[in-house]
Amino acid sequence: MPPFIDWGRLHDCDGFSVAEYQGEVVGAIATSSKGMDGSTLPTIANVYVLRDFRRKGVGFRLLLDAMNRLLAAGSRKAFCKAITKAMMKNLEKLPPHLKERLEYTVDLHDDGPEAWQSREETKGAD
Repeated sequence: MPPFIDWGRLHDCDGFSVAEYQGEVVGAIATSSKGMDGSTLPTIANVYVLRDFRRKGVGFRLLLDAMNRLLAAGSRKAFCKAITKAMMKNLEKLPPHLKERLEYTVDLHDDGPEAWQSREETKGAD
């Protein structure tokens, strides 16, 4: 299983939520109220859903919850760097009142487990 969040990003995150199914964690989202990825806006840092639970709305529900929490804390906007096609689809599905309050950039990466393994193996090599 790929890591939910790499240790280099973990120290910037101060908000976490999980999705559970029958008492087991099947998805998680991390946020940063101070911003990251080049933004000072509250940021959606990472979203991860176990393979068996993908395409079932778990990631979207985690995203909705995180957006609502970040905006309820007083910020007018939030930020996200979309790195997967799945994240792009979820961003496109946001209701208009949330979508207009989200700034995002796109830097697509391969979603497959081989890509995650490759990232872990080469981490720190650059």
